[in-house]
Amino acid sequence: KTWLLDDILTKVDRASMACSLEVRVPFLAPDLVLQVMQIPSEFKLRGFQRKYLLERIMRGRLPRAVLGRRKRGFNAPVSHWLRGEWREGFDAVLRDADSGIVDLRSPLVTRLWKEHCAGQRDHGFRLWNLASLLLWERSVLART
Repeated sequence: KTWLLDDILTKVDRASMACSLEVRVPFLAPDLVLQVMQIPSEFKLRGFQRKYLLERIMRGRLPRAVLGRRKRGFNAPVSHWLRGEWREGFDAVLRDADSGIVDLRSPLVTRLWKEHCAGQRDHGFRLWNLASLLLWERSVLART
């Protein structure tokens, strides 16, 4: 009632419109939802296995690699951007980082950044969150 409506569906709608794509959400068709609500829970779940019935129905129609794949989010490629087109900008933020809420000159952040740039580990979202917090802090201090 809230997460799909106020988060996921909104993001899909905005992203698809930005690319001039028409997106449909077939599993949310009212007729299908009403039909599935009539199925007893024991047929839809097996312990903690989610989407049991859907996977069973699609067996033989989809490759096993697809059916067995873990759920993945729909995230922006921040890690890729930080290694590529945003690398110089992030380096500049690190160089100009004053101490405040976030100390981007700390040995820990320096290590994360080096590992990320070398492709040893993916720290993209951690680094992005730290830089966002620092830039937010700067904007707040600039207004006061």
